[in-house]
Amino acid sequence: MATAKKKQKQAVPQKLNKFMHPRNPYRTPPSFKNLATQYPEFRAHCSYDVAGKVHLDFKNPEAVRTLTTSLLHQDFGLEVNIPSDRLVPTLPLRLNYLLWLEDLLFLAAQRCGGGGGGGGEGDSHAPPPVVGVDIGTGAACVYPLLAAAHFSWCMLATETDPTSCQSALENVQKNKLEGQIAVRKVEEKTILKGVLDLPETLTQVSALKPRPAGGGGGGKFVSRSSKFHQSGSQRWGGACSAVKEGKEGQGEEEEKKDSKEEEEEGKGTNGREEEREETQERDYIYDFTMTNPPFFSSEEEADTMAKSKKGRGEPTAAPTGSALEKVTEGGEVEFIRQMVEESQLLRDKVRIFTTLIGTKAHVREVKRLVQDATPTSCVFTEFCQGRTMRWGAAWTFAAGVSLAEVRSKKEMATKKPIVLLFPRTLMSVYSVPAAWNKVLGWLKGSQGEGGSVQEHQILCERQREGIQGNVATPAAAAAGERARGTPPATAQW
Repeated sequence: MATAKKKQKQAVPQKLNKFMHPRNPYRTPPSFKNLATQYPEFRAHCSYDVAGKVHLDFKNPEAVRTLTTSLLHQDFGLEVNIPSDRLVPTLPLRLNYLLWLEDLLFLAAQRCGGGGGGGGEGDSHAPPPVVGVDIGTGAACVYPLLAAAHFSWCMLATETDPTSCQSALENVQKNKLEGQIAVRKVEEKTILKGVLDLPETLTQVSALKPRPAGGGGGGKFVSRSSKFHQSGSQRWGGACSAVKEGKEGQGEEEEKKDSKEEEEEGKGTNGREEEREETQERDYIYDFTMTNPPFFSSEEEADTMAKSKKGRGEPTAAPTGSALEKVTEGGEVEFIRQMVEESQLLRDKVRIFTTLIGTKAHVREVKRLVQDATPTSCVFTEFCQGRTMRWGAAWTFAAGVSLAEVRSKKEMATKKPIVLLFPRTLMSVYSVPAAWNKVLGWLKGSQGEGGSVQEHQILCERQREGIQGNVATPAAAAAGERARGTPPATAQW
């Protein structure tokens, strides 16, 4: 009996909360006791043990729905209605995705030369807000609502299902966010092309503005988005256009040298008029797209996948959602394939394209699809929450941005440092400082030779191969040095 219990315990995977995004407020689980005190509808689904601890039956879909709606109201001041036959979103995962997007936008702003900043309160020429696109927003419209309430972003939400679209629109209206979130009904199989490039969509989205500070509905997490990242979340397109304008300005100055007299005459008035026109007529560009595509290609596949997860134990929460939300032709890989293809056509309208990946077995195929599109930069990440893992992909065609610099907490915790093993024959003095000086000498030498970054990489690769030519493997090198009675020198960083 004890052995059976032990096996059952081992079948339940450990919680992954320690790998959640550092700014995710749900790294500390919410207090069910406080929720039960504030929300009678939540209390109706709770039970109490002899110690007074509150328990929730996660196998009851209505209990899960009430938990989500109560948390949305308590923590973000959002009143959300989720129809009984539609998907109930889990908030820790949604926030992990949005916080990762915030990190990507902040990095992009820095790399583009804007220093991550928007205008200050007194800046009359502050850049426009971040504008994102949620593809397949669902009945709860949870991503746009959180993006508006927690990050002060503006959002375009698209949906193919009429029932879910109407519910999403009602949730936006209920929270008085029509000026910050636009909901559009689109045809089936419409992802990017046929909606983001339509003039009427651009007109609708360009009118969106975040509501002023303090204009929200309350909630204890409304203002808890990191101040360090908040300034970086300002639209980095403004920073990029500033860099571009600076380069164009240099060319204009050279042309103006030939006509200095005309320049002096029109300097007082024309300069100010051009500045106003530039601010007003700047082309509109979306900052990012996001999507949580249906995972499965058929209901049979969804049922089979739920039953075939080895070593995962039974699901801890009841499944929710309609077939429309869980199933799409070809599954999530085909959905993402179409999205990647369309992203190449809209590379000038969207800064960063992203998607959630629901199944680990699909990650490798999605990587291949993204890399085949030859973006200037791409990155893949893991979202950890509770006992559930999801994966994310992001890519951009914008120059000068390395999205791979944004790493997940799990990746940073599990990634081993680079270890370079030096055989004794390479150095006259055999020590760690001598090994480090050797590496610095190679790097300085490659810099002095000039050439492109690619040429430097090739040179470093050849030098690395030279080391490997002297010793077949690190283990063999270590064995050789031990035979001579001297431990191998290692450099680690």
